[in-house]
Amino acid sequence: MMKKPYFVAILVLVSMVIVFGTLAQIIVTKSDKPVLDLRAKLVNGTVYLNDKDIPIDVVFRNVGDKPVRLLGIFDDLAAQRIIFHLKMTDSKGTPIETLGGGKISLSQDSIKYFTLGKDETYTVRLNLKDFLLENYSLKSGSYDVTVIYFNQYGEDCFKGRLKSNPEKLTVAEIN
Repeated sequence: MMKKPYFVAILVLVSMVIVFGTLAQIIVTKSDKPVLDLRAKLVNGTVYLNDKDIPIDVVFRNVGDKPVRLLGIFDDLAAQRIIFHLKMTDSKGTPIETLGGGKISLSQDSIKYFTLGKDETYTVRLNLKDFLLENYSLKSGSYDVTVIYFNQYGEDCFKGRLKSNPEKLTVAEIN
């Protein structure tokens, strides 16, 4: 029969192995290199008239060591509003409400994919005006715009959330 001090020592040892194993797994998971980088860039400089389109290039870059497969549904405005969210604030930090989010129904036949090799990029052009509430016009002033990409669809492709750099946008009134 095992004596009580040995039993306690073995129990403590087993508990320590479990705790350290769990911590090691968390550390490895958190230190994994990202596979994709997301950058936003205003296309025609930083100043726009409040009645004009505001194109933003969203650039995916494979920063990992392996190819990354992406869901290729970027041409459809409805899909853009599902997988991209534009976070906007005015110069005072007040959020500007934008369209985005929801669910989309994709048939297996309509799903397309493409693959980015190491260091390859893919650019999607969004129009900030397409993400503003209907009949909303930006007032003159400066805004910070950040693009957030979130995908939960497809098979064997990147799923997750990416956040771009903030871009400074200035809107001028029409004279």
